[in-house]
Amino acid sequence: MIQTRWHVITGAPCSGKTAVIQELEVRGYRVVHETARSFLEKKREESKSPEFRKQAQTTILEMKLDIESSLPVDETLFLDRGAPDSIAYYRLHDLDPAEVFQRGRRRRYRRVFFCDRLPLEPDAIRTEDEATAAKLHAFLLDAYRRFDYEVISVPVRSIRERTDFILKHL
Repeated sequence: MIQTRWHVITGAPCSGKTAVIQELEVRGYRVVHETARSFLEKKREESKSPEFRKQAQTTILEMKLDIESSLPVDETLFLDRGAPDSIAYYRLHDLDPAEVFQRGRRRRYRRVFFCDRLPLEPDAIRTEDEATAAKLHAFLLDAYRRFDYEVISVPVRSIRERTDFILKHL
């Protein structure tokens, strides 16, 4: 296992993690934007299908792992979701997450920040309802804890205050 200087920002859909990532980027930090969202935006019409989303999980995991394998492990950077996030989505789609457990152990993140939930706001890509978002929240926490991460809860505050909170906990 390779120890990195990477920090993961994660949370259920519509938890503000992407807004925090964007704020970190504005402040000059190197960030990696969410792989799944980029992929689903390119496949906008197909992405509305639950079957497509289920089948896409392996592709999204591969993309995520490819990106991570290209990053310098000794550089401080922030990721919008990490490999263990795929476990939650595999579970949501009734897929076996064994592969994610095995492959997700190759690199170790320095910190994992978990954004507390905000009210769900559907958009062109986000298809989850409140019940699914709550389920994903629990699955995500469980996934990172299974990898023995100390998950730092980021309370609901303004984007600036959430970003300051994260930076104080590095």
